[in-house]
Amino acid sequence: MARGVGRFASQRQQQQKEAASVDNHNDDGSGKIDAAKRNLEEKKQLAASSEASLKHATDRYNDAKQQVDKSKKQAEVARAQVKEAEENLQIVELKYKKNDDDDEQRTVSVLQEQVECAICIEVMKDPKLIRDCGHTFWKVCC
Repeated sequence: MARGVGRFASQRQQQQKEAASVDNHNDDGSGKIDAAKRNLEEKKQLAASSEASLKHATDRYNDAKQQVDKSKKQAEVARAQVKEAEENLQIVELKYKKNDDDDEQRTVSVLQEQVECAICIEVMKDPKLIRDCGHTFWKVCC
């Protein structure tokens, strides 16, 4: 757009030179009137061209602004989705941690039952298996 403004400025300078040249060569009023009419017509064309350039620049600005607004909305949606995903991840992590803790406690209980004597509830040393029923006791309680 700056290049267009420079072009208009150089056109204007050229018009002023031409008008000055016409003024110097024509002593009668008709030459000055014709030069003024040409100058006025050129200024109208310049104004129309400037208005078209301004409209085009305004349209491009509005398009860019709409694109920025659209991008901002998309970013907000993405942020909300990330936040929701993080919350879901925390919930899943808590569930797995709880399950792991429960599994660990069950495993300890099962192992403890297997090494304790059912009669005295002491840890068995040198356990013995009773063939008829399959129970295990240690030598002290058998």
